[in-house]
Amino acid sequence: MEIWLIRHGKAEERIDDLTDGQRRLVAKGEAQAAKIARYLEKIAKGKKLQFWSSPLVRAQETVKILMTPFGGIPRVQGEISEGDLLPLLNLWGKSGADVQVVVGHEPFLSEWLEDMTGIRQEFSTGSMARIQVAHLIPPKGKLLEYVEPEKLE
Repeated sequence: MEIWLIRHGKAEERIDDLTDGQRRLVAKGEAQAAKIARYLEKIAKGKKLQFWSSPLVRAQETVKILMTPFGGIPRVQGEISEGDLLPLLNLWGKSGADVQVVVGHEPFLSEWLEDMTGIRQEFSTGSMARIQVAHLIPPKGKLLEYVEPEKLE
């Protein structure tokens, strides 16, 4: 199984009128998600994908764009925005998909990457890490690549 961790695209700045969970993608964030979506379409050939999203608006907007080439409905899990990895590992193990595509937030994504691979990498907005999972619980895997949307064509 592979796990593809993706940070949401660039979102609105924090302002008094919005809660953190209400912040939406800005145009740059939509473009970042669209670039990653095109990349996913190239690398997902023949693989069954299950999309997962945090309930925060910017993550749900990102996953919607990512899913455009694939269709379907993402699983929305509060554990993603809370950084609670263990219940997610259990869910991912039962999903039956070849790839778990997870849209979430910092600092949790970099913590999960380190938990799974031993590699610490902060995720810039819109970026993704592909992990080949050898064992889910405890999590153990290999980082296949880290991709930033600005470096994609």
